[in-house]
Formats: sequence, C-alpha cells, structure tokens
Amino acid sequence: MKLKKMGFTLGLASLALGGVAFVTSTGTTGAVKADAVDGEAADTVKVSIVIDGEVAKGFFETEGTPYIYYYGGDSDMGWADSKPMEVDPSRPNAWCYDVPAGATHYIVRDPGLTKQSVNIPVSPLWSDWTWCDDVLDPYLALGAAGQDGKYGIYATVDRQYTLTSDMVRYFVHRGDTASGKYFYVLIDGENETYYPASYAEAEIATDTQGTTWYAYFDLPYSEVLGKQYKLVSTDDAVCALWYETEVYTFEKGDNNVIHQRYWDEATKTQKIRDYNPLDSKRRLSHSFVGNYVLPSYYTCLDSDVNGFMAFPELKRNFIVTDDERWIVDGDLGSVEIKDYGYVPGTESYEDFYNGDKGEAITTNAWEKYSTMESLYEKATAPAAGAPTILGENGNDLTIAIASIVGAMLLGVGAYFFLRKKKEAPRA
Repeated sequence: MKLKKMGFTLGLASLALGGVAFVTSTGTTGAVKADAVDGEAADTVKVSIVIDGEVAKGFFETEGTPYIYYYGGDSDMGWADSKPMEVDPSRPNAWCYDVPAGATHYIVRDPGLTKQSVNIPVSPLWSDWTWCDDVLDPYLALGAAGQDGKYGIYATVDRQYTLTSDMVRYFVHRGDTASGKYFYVLIDGENETYYPASYAEAEIATDTQGTTWYAYFDLPYSEVLGKQYKLVSTDDAVCALWYETEVYTFEKGDNNVIHQRYWDEATKTQKIRDYNPLDSKRRLSHSFVGNYVLPSYYTCLDSDVNGFMAFPELKRNFIVTDDERWIVDGDLGSVEIKDYGYVPGTESYEDFYNGDKGEAITTNAWEKYSTMESLYEKATAPAAGAPTILGENGNDLTIAIASIVGAMLLGVGAYFFLRKKKEAPRA
C-alpha cells in the first residue's frame, strides 16, 4: 500500500477471455444508518426501531404506540413529555421518529410507559452516512431486557452484494480482539459512502502466539480508486464510534497487501500502515489464504490489479517473500475451491465467470495460484519479446489461456501440487 495524500485514477485492466475464474459469492455483514430528514442544515435525524418476535411480546403488554424520550444538546424535554412514535409504512413492526439533530441520546418506552430501552446515542453513524450496495433503510432492533430490566439495542441489516471482477478486496489486520465492527469509508466532497466489512467475524489462527483477527472489504475498484478514505470502528452494537483513522487516498495496489490500524503516539492520531505477518513472527493460515485471499483474484483475467498480471504482489505479500520466506503456513492444496472451466467459443470473460457458459469444476487453492503464475510467466517471458496480451477480439489470449488451462486440468496441477508439498512449510 502506498499511503500518500495524493491519488490518481486508473481503470481496471482489459478483461481477458478464457481460463479459470473464481465462483461468484455473496457476502453479508451488519450495518446501520438513519436518513437525515430533508431540510435546512438537516435539523432532525430520523431514527428507526424494530420491535419484533419475543421482544414484542414482552414490550407490548398493552396495545398502543411506543414512545420516545430524547435529551442532550438544547433539548429541555421532560420525562413526562415523551412523544409517541410513528409506524414506519415501509417495514412491519418498525417505528420511527424525527429526533432533533442537537439531541445526544434517546430512549424508547413501551405503550404503557412502564418499560424502556437502554440509552441510545444519536450517533453520527446514523445522521450523514450513505451505505453502499443494496443496503437500504438500515435500522436498529430492540433486544431482550438485561439484568437492569432495560431492553438492549443492536444493528441488524445485511450488506448484500455479488463479488465480480470489477471489485477488489481490501484486507485489515484487526489485532487480537474480536470486539467491534469495522467500516470502510469513502469521502467524495461533502458526501461520504460507507462500505461495511464483508467479513469481520471469524478468527484466523496463525501460530502459538494466539489468534489474529482480520476483516476485508469488497469494493468496486472504479469507485474507490483515487478517492480519499479512512477506517472506522464502532462498538459491537454499531451505536457508538470508537475511532476513525486519518484520511488516505486509495491507490493502485492497495488490495494486494494487508493493512493495519495503529496509534501514532507522536501525532496522537490513528493511522494506517502495511502489515507483514512475518514482522510479528506470525504467518497466515492456508485456510485464510485459500478461502479469502485467492478468491479475490481472477485467474485468467490479465489485470495487474486483480488478475494474473498482479501475481508478483500476490506472491510476495500473501504467499512467499522475494527472499523465500514463507508467509502462508500449511497446505494450500488441501483447500478445496470451486472454479469455472473455460468453454471454447465463449465471447466474453463475464460469460463464463458468471457461469452463463462456464461449468463449475472442483480444484484447490494451490492449483489456482500455480495457474496464475504460469499465465504471468508466459505473458512476461523474455523469449516472447513484447507479447500481445489481447489480439483482435481477444483471440490470442483466448487460445493461450485455453491451452494452459487444458494442460493444467490434464496433469500440470499434479506437478505443482507435488512441488508445493516439497517447498512449502506445513502446519
């Protein structure tokens, strides 16, 4: 990663034809937002609460409308002045209210005014953020009552998206704690687009030093390249902001390394730097690399961002360093994955990548990695002079890739697997 204050714009490399491409996947994660009401200076913040299931049975012992009490800022609202909330017509069991923007907290009360939620902060997370993809109208949900008798609150909205070759994966080393939700932020003038983490839950065991936690963000490359961004962390309920880093510019290659948030004592600010597991005497597990790193690269795409022309950075940052120190620990050949085999006559890379004309095959992470290496070496071989990556209608690359993939499926994969078993350290 090149952390600079200036960026540049670079589109994805041309889409190549043919080959083995990783199967489309769907990611899910939590997110929350409430839209600011249109108006001068956004003087109110719409908050939404869902009261459903078993919680509703306990909270609505009497019929009627839940109430809201807010305080902080210039508010002088009394407890007895709690206001009735309104039914949200777009969602069942949801209630909303336009809280003054100056208020700092609010509490939801039951229709009989005998029960209440915990204090809920009117967080900046809700007032001015725009979420990516198809996350529409996120909300908070009321949880069961705790020991103090107050009902809890948490965020419960899924990020739905389809991973495509137009996207890149941005990795973050989270340290040794699983606590907190992580969100990625794009800043474009006065507008901010927030990409919730695609994956930030499961632990990745590395070695005897314990467990390291990672998050990653699947991002549309053309929309993030050259844009300013920062990393943001919230509490587990996604109600309060824990920290946000300094602002950086997303540059080409930022998807080919692991990033780490750290506290800079000299400047008293949160910053981002590149993270090399070997510097802390750790390695990446073969499960992590096979299931989450390699799937974000497209085997037969000639892109130097997320295709086989990016192989050198993929290798040195996730597999083995230039001085032959292994970063990945264990047997990549044991990580089974699904790819698509190339179908001769396919006119578009997206045709077979999306499965329209491709046929899913079972392979393993090491064969995928080795195929990318073969394609990169063929494209950059000195004996080939200055090879034409794409001829007319992509036929040159189609023929080359089809030949390589066909050979690999007939036996070259076995050779690479044996070579890997000989060279790569095992868990």
